[in-house]
Amino acid sequence: MEIFLQWYDDLDDLVGAARFAWPKILGFLLAVTLFAATGLACILLPKVLLTVAAAMISFFLIELIRNRLTSARS
Repeated sequence: MEIFLQWYDDLDDLVGAARFAWPKILGFLLAVTLFAATGLACILLPKVLLTVAAAMISFFLIELIRNRLTSARS
């Protein structure tokens, strides 16, 4: 009977630790998935990936310049 109490206590500790670490675990899994998807896209669709990357970088640079001009005027 005592073994079941010990087992339940260990299970309770595991659930408590998992509840605390769950956001970090999900973030890590999301990062690994996005990394793998990017690698797969580089292999299968290099022209499309480069076009999308160039568009994203251009948008970022335009927003950066717009924000700096706005802050310089104020």
